[in-house]
Parts: sequence; C-alpha cells; structure tokens
Amino acid sequence: MNNESFNLENQLKYRIFADRVHLLNDNLIFSIPANFTCLVIVFIGLHNNLNHRYLILWFSVAMIALILHIGMYILNHLFIFTIEYYSKLLIGITLVYGALWGLTGSVLMPTDHILQQMLIIVLCIGVASGGLHTLQPNLTLSISFFILIILPLAIWLFLQQGETYLLLGMALTTYLGFIIMVSAMGYKLLRTNFELRYDNLDLVNKLVVSNKILEESETRFRSAFDSAAIGMVLVSLDGQWLKVNQSLCDIVGYTEEELLAIDFQTITHPDDLESDLNYLKQLLAGVINSYNMEKRYIHKDGRIIWILLSGSLIRSPEKKPLYFIAQIQNIDAQKIAEQELKYIAHHDALTGLGNRKELETAFVQALDYAQQHSREISILFLDLDHFKEINDTLGHKVGDLLLIEIGKRLKDIVPVATILIRQGGDEFIIALTEFASTVEVNQLAGNILKNIARPITINAHKILITASIGISLYPKDGQDLNRLIQQADKALYEVKADGRNNFKWV
Repeated sequence: MNNESFNLENQLKYRIFADRVHLLNDNLIFSIPANFTCLVIVFIGLHNNLNHRYLILWFSVAMIALILHIGMYILNHLFIFTIEYYSKLLIGITLVYGALWGLTGSVLMPTDHILQQMLIIVLCIGVASGGLHTLQPNLTLSISFFILIILPLAIWLFLQQGETYLLLGMALTTYLGFIIMVSAMGYKLLRTNFELRYDNLDLVNKLVVSNKILEESETRFRSAFDSAAIGMVLVSLDGQWLKVNQSLCDIVGYTEEELLAIDFQTITHPDDLESDLNYLKQLLAGVINSYNMEKRYIHKDGRIIWILLSGSLIRSPEKKPLYFIAQIQNIDAQKIAEQELKYIAHHDALTGLGNRKELETAFVQALDYAQQHSREISILFLDLDHFKEINDTLGHKVGDLLLIEIGKRLKDIVPVATILIRQGGDEFIIALTEFASTVEVNQLAGNILKNIARPITINAHKILITASIGISLYPKDGQDLNRLIQQADKALYEVKADGRNNFKWV
C-alpha cells in the first residue's frame, strides 16, 4: 500500500470517527432535559424517605455533571477541544450518569416503600432504554452504561426477600442481555452505514464529474452496486425504478423485473409517502444535498417492513438533475425491538395491563380533549380487599395468578375508550374518558364489584375476594392526574373504613 492510499484510509477512518462523535454529542445533548426530569423525580420521590445527606450529595453530583455536560457542549462549538479529547470527555460524563443511576437502583433504593421501588425500577429501565438509541455510536460506552445502571439494580433485587423480587431480578438480567444484543446490532448497522456512505458518496462524485469519468467508472460502479450488502437503487425524476440490486429485491420480495415495472410510490407505505416526496422536492430545489429517513415498504406478501433510506440527487456538470440514488437498509428487527422495549416500559409485566407511565401518557391526551370539549373524566381507584391474606396463606404464586385473573375481568367489563392500568400490588386505576353521566359511572363500578366477587378457582383453591373503589371526577375534584388519584384514594379509604366491598365518590 503506497503512502497516498494509506493517508486516504486514515482520513476516512478519522472522518467516520468524527461523525460518530458528533452524532453521539447531538444525541446526548438532547437527553439532558430527560435526564434532568428523571433526576428531579427521583429526588422528590425519595426526599421524605431517605437520608437527606446522601440524597443531596447524589443530586448535587448529578447537577454538576449536567452543568459540565452543557458547558462542554458550548465550549466544543467554540472549537476549544480537539475531537479526540472531546470524545473522552463525553464518555466520562456519560459513565458518571450511568454510575449515578446505578447508585439510585441500589444504594438509594428504599427498603420498605414498594411504590417508590417501582418508581426507581421504571426510571432506571427508562433511562437504559433511552440510552439504547442515544449511545449507539459507541458500543463500548453503551454496554458500560447499561451495565452500570441495570446490574446494580438486578443485584439489589436478588438480595431482597421474596419470590417477586427474584423474578424481577431474573427479568432484569435477561433485559440487560437483550439490550446489549440490540445495541450491538444497531452499532454494526450504524458503522456499516457510515462506511458505505463515504464509499458511495466518493463513487457518486466521480461519476458526475464528466461523461468520460462516468464511462471509466461504469464497471466499478456496477460491481459495487450489484454486490452491495444493502439495497441500492437508481430512481428517475418521476419516481420510476431505473436500476435495483439484489439486496433490495431480497428486502421487498420482488424480482428485479417486477420492480423496474413499477415506481417507488407503489411499495411505499401511504403514511410515509408525503414525507418522502417532500424530501425529493427539496433535493430538486437544491435546499438539501441528501437526506435520511426511516420509512415503511410494503413487501410483496403484504407485510410492512421498516427500512432506513439515505437518498441524494445526481446532477450533470451543468447542475441539471439526472436521477436519484438511494441506499436502503432493512431495520425491521431493530424497530420490532424498539416497540418491544416501549411496550415493556409502558405495561405491567404481570397482568399485561398498562402501568403508571402509560396512564400518565394517555391521560395527557384525554385531558386535552376534555378541556377542548368541556367533558368530564372519572378516576376509579380500585383496591382488592384482604389480598395480603391470600398471599400469606396460599403463596405469592397464587396471588399473582389472582391478579392476572382480576386484570382480565376488568379488561372484559370496562368500555373500549377506557384507560385501565395496574398501579402496583393489588391496586388498579380506571380512567373513564367517555360517559354520559355519573349514573353510568355508578353502574360500571357496581358491575366491577359484582364481577370481582364471582368465585375464582386457582390451583384447586376456590377464592372469594371483593374490592373497594374510590371515585373522583375531573374537573370538580382536581385539575390534574395526581390530584384526582389522591382524591379517589381518599374516597377508597373511606370505603375500607365503612366495611369494604363498595364504592364511594369523593
């Protein structure tokens, strides 16, 4: 290898490294508001039940790390740091975040407050899930970040007494392996995309210099095009396929002849077509030189496939548009993994119902609709009567199966347009967003109590259990979710005090 080739190779490696650092930097700076919010939530949640000295020390270190991160970002834009030094600073500050969350899931974990334990577990998993995409440009950093957060939390769970903690620890360990695997796959795709991007951009630039270079490079281009590991395509200005490679045919299930007989709009998902066409218009207008977008293709067998498309416009030496060139990667597996992670973050692992995070997300939309249309929202806070006795006498396994059955019964009886979640333990929350009057709410509450009171047989045990329900109403009893739940909880305890197996309004 001569010196010129060696230098070019080093330049390419440096450009890819710099791009990865810039991408990591952009991802991390957008994660600052989310990190700050989660840190504040933990501080507020643990403030009344933890040694203030340790909590304040932890929060102070977190705030210093956030401030340093913002300062690094500003100084980097003033060209204070070299790219190599800035990369080390980014890695260091990110590992500090991971260590802080690892402490949250272990050292700062409350020992006797189940709801606060659930809050910290959900936040730790959420932060780790956020890092799955944010830290993808650096595989070693992402794996270290996941281990720093998840492993201390898993160890803490294994050290607790009770089958539920053991199962949670096993699930969390499995989850750690899963996100490490997904992160490795994403990193591989990202690195391949960077390498192919520069390889193909270099080739395209040579192709458009002149007709002579085009002729000389034709054989090389055809070979790279046809043998590329990702889909590659040339598209006419009106959207007709001009040339496709075998990798694209494998992705969408069509033969080369079938693709050349149609246009790209035919297999593009209708919901993504407008965005795609808008990018093409910007390319033609010279507003952008290239674009990247995630979109969906419709496979020949009817399946929906997620792909990552990188597109650009080839122009003549006179700047006249000639055709579009696109690189297409199949990211369907990655999208499925992201959807599964999102499901885990928003659903209760035992019953499959939504969790508190799902309630908060859905309630924002419901509240916005209620405010615009002057509608009411009813919150039903349900708690099983004497559930602890069943756990103590029949065991937690039977208790878990009972909760699953209660979840099914609730799901079967509540209206379709209802937010139903398991709050934790034996508590469930039902948010009614569409009802004609409070009479309808009373009827539903009564039906719920009757259905729960029906005998349940689990492992040859005939179980009779009842429930108590507290009900609050927006906007009369509160203007936000937390206030409405507090009011419903207050009514619930009045039902408990009056003998249980009933419902009561605030």
